[in-house]
Amino acid sequence: MPQNYPLSEKDFRTRKLWLRVNFFCSLVFPVCAVIGTLLLNHQGSVWMALLSLAVALTVCFFGLAIPFYILYYCAYAKPGTRLLTWVLFLSPLGMLYNLVSTFREGWHIGEGAWLNLALAVVVFSWTYVLNLRLRKINKLLQAQEGYACPEFHQELARMKNVWSLEVLDYAYAQLIQKWPQWKRIAAMEYKIKKLSFK
Repeated sequence: MPQNYPLSEKDFRTRKLWLRVNFFCSLVFPVCAVIGTLLLNHQGSVWMALLSLAVALTVCFFGLAIPFYILYYCAYAKPGTRLLTWVLFLSPLGMLYNLVSTFREGWHIGEGAWLNLALAVVVFSWTYVLNLRLRKINKLLQAQEGYACPEFHQELARMKNVWSLEVLDYAYAQLIQKWPQWKRIAAMEYKIKKLSFK
């Protein structure tokens, strides 16, 4: 009988919150900041301002919208864990680089810079925690998908019905070679079966 890992209401809320927060932080806030900066520093004709705005929005599209869509597709729609793992690994390095750059000249950076820095740390912490939670939820969803796949489940059942440790090792190696995306499920069942031989 396949195992099932139903998502709780909290998990569904976390997924929706992750999408909203990342959409806001990756697209809405930067685009609003760019538009606000251009409007505040506007000098010259209206046509030049419109041209600058068009260029800025094009850059935002390629620099922000496309990476956001890739993350959305790989982490939310799919749902996968590899890209989230890279984000969780690289984002602290990016934050550390920003901190070092900010304080390179010393601690006297001005009130506005301190406020921006505090906001950046809060947003970074919030998105980092949400990325961790989404990765955990995606692991559960991947497990559900693995147990729902009839071919994988059939081969998993065969592995669980072997009668010797040598055959178990061979069956496990074949299983993870054929179904590497569900190695976690196979490893869990392998360990349980291996304990029965002791």
